Amino acid sequence: MSHFIKISIIFFIGCFVLYLTGCGTSDAPANEKSKTGSSADSTGTDSTKAVSDSTQNSDKKNDKDEPEEDAVPVEAITIIAGDISSSLLYSATIETEEEVDVYPQLSGIIEKILVEEGDIVTKGAVLLQLDDDEFRLAAEKAKVNYEQTLSDYQRSKQIFEKNLISNNEYETARFTMEKARIEWEQAELTLARSKIKSPIPGIIAERFIKPGDRILTSDKLFHVVNHDRMIATVHIPAKDAWHCETGQRVILNSDVLGKTRFEGWIKRISPVVDAQSGTRKITVGIKPHQRELKAGMFVNVFIITGTHKQVPLIPKNAIVYDGEDKFVFTISDDSLAQRIQLKVGYSDPFYFEALEGVSAGDKMIIVGQSALKNQTRVKIVRMDSIDVKQDSLAANSPATD
Repeated sequence: MSHFIKISIIFFIGCFVLYLTGCGTSDAPANEKSKTGSSADSTGTDSTKAVSDSTQNSDKKNDKDEPEEDAVPVEAITIIAGDISSSLLYSATIETEEEVDVYPQLSGIIEKILVEEGDIVTKGAVLLQLDDDEFRLAAEKAKVNYEQTLSDYQRSKQIFEKNLISNNEYETARFTMEKARIEWEQAELTLARSKIKSPIPGIIAERFIKPGDRILTSDKLFHVVNHDRMIATVHIPAKDAWHCETGQRVILNSDVLGKTRFEGWIKRISPVVDAQSGTRKITVGIKPHQRELKAGMFVNVFIITGTHKQVPLIPKNAIVYDGEDKFVFTISDDSLAQRIQLKVGYSDPFYFEALEGVSAGDKMIIVGQSALKNQTRVKIVRMDSIDVKQDSLAANSPATD
């Protein structure tokens, strides 16, 4: 009996423990759910409040006026009137009509070189001195011999006039004297040739020897170029040659010398047309004392065919292209960009002549116009100027049609 009671007590204790465990597990999710619900309610309240504040701020912004469109910064110029020339453009290489290689007329040893490459020399200037001791002695010997034969001849002449010697003896004395005179002159000429001189005026382009060299008459010593007689030769289509005549103004420039221009003129026009190329040869003379141009330099040759005076000039960097049409942007009084279609006349490497669309005095955009639209508000950040006298090919040209 007592054993049965013990078992019953243990059973009831076990059931009671299970009951307590079940109650604890059931309460935990409820508590967690209560906490989660409370957190969600709090988050929802905060979110609703944020949305409300944002809506109120948005309403306040909408209540304000929208700002005006920002002005586009540009650079501009004032269109000016100037002269412009039309031209035929060709390429050529600078040559010289007068250049020479200097060779010695004697063999010998170089004693002294008197010029260097780049030196300007006149015609007859001494370039080089050979060792002349031998030539000098020969000249002195020939002089003495001549003076002796001259004395003999004069004495023979006096005697001949008194009929004391025959005519044959007199002629022999005269011929001997003449021979000695020629030998003396030859010796003096040889001595003079020991000084190597320039046959033309110009610049020493190259030197091929050095002091102490033994030279022969076949050795090249110097190359001399006359830069005051430079030319450029172009071959132009026969149809364009009819626009050219001798004396016509020509402008030359070189990419390596920037915008510097050089004056020239048409010197010669070939009277025949090349059968293979259909071109005529035109020789352009270049005015002297333009030292920047060098023989061998590549140049652009502009043969001027006409000039218009005091017309509106449009820099080529201001043009906006739309297909084959040309446009510029001018600036109105209320700072709005006006897109203007341009009708052009003459052109040169830097400018177009404006026939219609703009006038001298208009403000025109030269930087920032590529992405502009018509009636865009702009702000001028810089006003540039142009130097037509420096850039235009028409400087100092007479007006022509």
